[in-house]
Amino acid sequence: MTIVLEALANAQRLRVMGILFANEASSGYLAETLGASASAISQHLRRLREAGLVTTRRDGQMIYYSADTTRAEAVYIALDEIVIGLVPHSRDVAR
Repeated sequence: MTIVLEALANAQRLRVMGILFANEASSGYLAETLGASASAISQHLRRLREAGLVTTRRDGQMIYYSADTTRAEAVYIALDEIVIGLVPHSRDVAR
């Protein structure tokens, strides 16, 4: 879980995940859309892949990235349980 939280503790990686939840994308598309260098996006994708949050699909020489929604949902559930444990009435406040 530490690796996952570290991967998500970066604003640019959160932006990448936001795009990848909507569609799969190439690193070039992500770099262009986010106004970042290709090498920076590649490093962010590597961290997200290592955390198990991103999957890849190869089409010839192109690699497409997408969010691993199963893993992301598990992270959300775990964080929800942590927040509820720390702030017992947090679920009531959210309603």
